[in-house]
This record gives sequence, C-alpha cells and structure tokens, in this order.
Amino acid sequence: MTPSAVAGPRRRGHGCCRTDTRTWPSPPIATTSATCASSSSSSCSACAASRPPVTGPSNGRSIASNRTGRSLTRNGRNAVAINEHIFSTVDGIIGTFALGETYAAEEFKDISETMDLLSSSSAEDFFPGSVAGRLVDRLTGLAARREAIFRKLDRFFERIVDQHAAADDDGPAAARRKADDKGSAGSDLVHELIDLWKMEGNTKQGFTKDHVKAMLLDTFVGGITTTSVTLHWAMSELIRNPRVMKKAQDEIRAVVGEKERVQHHDMPKLKYLKMVVKETFRLHPPATLLVPRETTRHFKVGGYDIPEKTKVIVNA
Repeated sequence: MTPSAVAGPRRRGHGCCRTDTRTWPSPPIATTSATCASSSSSSCSACAASRPPVTGPSNGRSIASNRTGRSLTRNGRNAVAINEHIFSTVDGIIGTFALGETYAAEEFKDISETMDLLSSSSAEDFFPGSVAGRLVDRLTGLAARREAIFRKLDRFFERIVDQHAAADDDGPAAARRKADDKGSAGSDLVHELIDLWKMEGNTKQGFTKDHVKAMLLDTFVGGITTTSVTLHWAMSELIRNPRVMKKAQDEIRAVVGEKERVQHHDMPKLKYLKMVVKETFRLHPPATLLVPRETTRHFKVGGYDIPEKTKVIVNA
C-alpha cells in the first residue's frame, strides 16, 4: 500500500504548498497517467518543467459563443440540455485555440473518455509494483481500455502536429503571427509549441515532439473539464436564484448596451457578474482536492511528521 496523508484544514494545506518544492517536486505518476506518458514517450515532470503559459486570441471564443447563441435561439422556449451546449461551446473554444479549428466529435469523445479514465481508480495505484494490482486491472478490462484510448489519442495528436509542421514549412512563422495580430485564425497553440520545439536551445534540452503532444492533451483535459463544470454550476445557481440572475442580466445590459456581445474592455465594469463567478467557485470548486504529490524527503507541517515517499493530498 502507498502511504498517504490528507492536508486539511486550509492552513495546513497552505503549509504544505509553502514547503520547499524540492520536498515534493511533482505528482506521483498514477497508472493511467503513466500509460498516457508512455504512449508519447514523455514524462509528467518534463512537461511541467517546460510548460508555457496558455493564452491566446479570442476569435475562437467568439465563433463558439455565436454558434451556441444561435443554437439556443432556434430552440425558442423549448427545454434544452444546457450541459450539452456548455460542453460544445468549451469544446469549440479549446479546439479552435489549440488546433486552429474544431475537429470531429469523435476525437472529443476520446478526450471525454480520457478524462473519465484519469479520474478513475486503478488497483495498481493502490498496490504499486504489485502483480495482484496489474492482474486486477487486466481482469476488469481497465488496462486494455486505457492502452487503446491513449494509442488512439497519440495517433490523433501525431497527425495534428505533422499537419501543422507541414504548414510551417510552406510559410514563415512571422506571417502567421501577423495574421493573428489582425484577428484571423493564423496562429494557434500547436504552431507556437512547434516553434518552441524547433528552437535550437530547446532541442538541446530534450524538448521533443512528444512533449508537444503531451501538452496538447494536458490543455484539453485541463481546460474542457474544469470550464464546463464551472459554467454548468453557474447556470444552475442562477436558475435557482431568479433575483440574482435578473441583477446580473441588468448589469450586462447596462454595460454592453446596443453591442452584440461583451468585449474585453467591458469586463472591469461587470462587478456583480464577477461576484457571481467567485461565489460559484466558492460553492462548487472544479477541483476540491489538489493533484496529489509525492514527498522526496521527510518534513513537518502543523506539528505532524510526513515521511519520505508519502502521497500528500491537499484539501483545497
């Protein structure tokens, strides 16, 4: 069995997070994550060390939002499955930003299944290095399922990276950035990661195509799930509290006026909407437990001794 410790309440969790990062530098690689890593020959720690900040143009967000708005308008007063519309919107935003276009639903179905696999429990996680743990995962079909889905995803991201790399050969990166500055969909996350990959310094440090694929998977899994869950809860709470919904709607109408949509410069004025978002995070945090980390040496927090090679879970 793997020794584990749950850090809570909040002050003890903060104590763990303030500990020297050399004490717990990276999450322990769970069996499902290890399968993902081996499918692209990459490691979680290497990706974390080289992960760039993820920011990008808003054209994908506008396109996806407009599509959702038109779809909801066509439904009129009929009941709609809001969770499906939210997932479709976030799916379109992340897909357009990361890949340059929204790909077929089949690939995003694979992403959804990957998210389910990453949140599932594996016998090998509880009995690391144990033959019994591997046998249980084989008998339940979990091992075959995760290997199949990650091979499929690896082929998908391999094709995406190759397509973008071929496009790079046809024109300089500067032309893409110029198009992006004008608001067109000239550059996307894949192009930027390929630029990082092909930089001489990064190549010498071991930054490879496999890191690019791993970062793309990280973007999808981390972006789609948390954003969809938060939006779903925000809509649910607004529907449950008509007074709050009306106040938020009135503020948006007063700030936006006759414009078709909310612009970036409108956001600082939407103070009540910001409070709605903050309250949604307080009531329904997308991740109540932070990613577990494994200690590399003994340390103390809140008067408790945490030995080496202990999995620490912070209750946020």
